[in-house]
Amino acid sequence: MFVTAFNLLLAALIAASLLVLPSKATPVMDDTVDKPNTDYKALFMAYLDMGTALFGTWAPEGAIEEFIRKREAFYDA
Repeated sequence: MFVTAFNLLLAALIAASLLVLPSKATPVMDDTVDKPNTDYKALFMAYLDMGTALFGTWAPEGAIEEFIRKREAFYDA
């Protein structure tokens, strides 16, 4: 019984020592430093153009414009 309790205690101590301790580094006040400056609207348009280039006209006439309008209305609201 003593050996089992000792093994459990030892396992708990090992597990506690392996836990990641919080960083003592000073947090960055400006969190935009590491973020890239991405133009998501241009990226989205390039994605649609890539789909058209790969698959041809894959949507009915005017569907892409309607999709863009709905997307802008959703994100601009």
